[in-house]
Amino acid sequence: MDTVARLVPQLIKYGRIKQPGIAGASLVPDHYARRWDIVGVAVREVEPGSPADVAGLVGWSVTRGRRVRLGDVIVAVEGKPVRNQQDLFDALETAGVGTTVRLTVASRGGGGKRDVRVKLYDLR
Repeated sequence: MDTVARLVPQLIKYGRIKQPGIAGASLVPDHYARRWDIVGVAVREVEPGSPADVAGLVGWSVTRGRRVRLGDVIVAVEGKPVRNQQDLFDALETAGVGTTVRLTVASRGGGGKRDVRVKLYDLR
């Protein structure tokens, strides 16, 4: 019921559903994350100067030995756990376009967890 109450006004006002997301960040598909035993949503790439970059998100990199070094993994939005992309998209949709949310990210390199704040944009 909450979802319908949130989406119907968008359909009436804009003629479509807005898709809130993190501008400038691409994500690792869930099937790869599961293969690598990642719980959360791994950030693949961050576009320089984008809102994701300004927020401090870090994507994966490739070492000199051509090994992939994972960057940040989003593990919570506003304190609510995120296990996969569906959890992330549900949390972002609840927050809505234009909202600034607190993401908890874990650094796979043993850097622990930290919070970053990022504004959500319409990605459609």
